[in-house]
Amino acid sequence: MVRVAGSSASDSAVSVKKNDAAAVKSFSMALLFAWGSAVSLQAEAPATASGLAGSSTVLLAADFEVDNLAPWRSDPLPRMGSKPLSHYTEPDGNHCLRANSEADFRAFGVKLADLDLGSIAIADTPWLSWRWQVSRVLQTADATKKAGDDYAARLYLVFSDSRWNPLAIRTLVYIWDNLQPIGTTLPSTWATKRGRMIVLQSGGALAGLWTWERRNVHEDFVSAFGYEPAALRAIVLAADTDQTGERVTTLFDDIRLAATVDP
Repeated sequence: MVRVAGSSASDSAVSVKKNDAAAVKSFSMALLFAWGSAVSLQAEAPATASGLAGSSTVLLAADFEVDNLAPWRSDPLPRMGSKPLSHYTEPDGNHCLRANSEADFRAFGVKLADLDLGSIAIADTPWLSWRWQVSRVLQTADATKKAGDDYAARLYLVFSDSRWNPLAIRTLVYIWDNLQPIGTTLPSTWATKRGRMIVLQSGGALAGLWTWERRNVHEDFVSAFGYEPAALRAIVLAADTDQTGERVTTLFDDIRLAATVDP
């Protein structure tokens, strides 16, 4: 299924420890920009399967068909102890990223600075596409409550014009939810002013199947926040079960950021 700019084109209590972990998860988005000082990674040359694409209109094209995943990296949210996704080969030989999440938070991301692209104005390169697959939805998750803030799949976009000011950061998150209707936009339970979530999939009807998504990120951001976005700084893929204690296997593949709609 392909969804374009918000419309479909196809048919308890929780322990203090869990609350603290989730709060750190939200706040750690502000620490994405500490990567540069903590880790030095060289961006791959153009045309690598994991990083840059050859066309000037395609800024990122990652199909994960090579062993070297740079500039994608594990632990994209520093100091929060997220576990990485793994490089996985499907039975048909396709390579992708896989998260086996059980009562934890798994994340893998790319910092746009590592692509040597400078500041990314999302209005000029608004089209993001990818495909994802989940083994199941989370039965006890609830996107409206901190204690239920878990998702079978998440794709984060991190925006900021300031490297050092956490209050300047905004996150737009596409989620595979269990309850909320497709198309719903919600504030993040942990950062209600600085984070928005958009439900792209809901329920388990497509569990076990690859599902394509295509979004105009610029339009989504303006619709969700009501103003223009700052520069895009990072893209993070995640599976999140640390609040509910459930388990899910999530796959991601073919992430593409471009100025035009992919053919």
